[in-house]
Amino acid sequence: MLSSSHLNKIIKVFFLLSLGGLPPFLGFLGKLIIIKSSLFVIGPIFLFLLVIRSLIILFIYIRFSFIVLTFPIISRLIEVENNNTLVKVIYFLSIFIWPLILL
Repeated sequence: MLSSSHLNKIIKVFFLLSLGGLPPFLGFLGKLIIIKSSLFVIGPIFLFLLVIRSLIILFIYIRFSFIVLTFPIISRLIEVENNNTLVKVIYFLSIFIWPLILL
């Protein structure tokens, strides 16, 4: 996936997020229907555990897609000899701080 074009990466990330059930995508509708129909059947505690697991998986998918989409930028920044190390440090911090902000 790291060697494909940027458009293919974006399409694969959208499919992955739809599979995870992110709300603007179509995968969320199936997840919502299952949650609504099983609310009275399996009980709220077990349903809460299912929703928490789904959120954890979605968080992993989002982190993976963030890494895949920013990899070409990181590799280009490493390849180019830039004398301004402050810009490199700020850029790398901004990349690695975003997942912590989204927690």
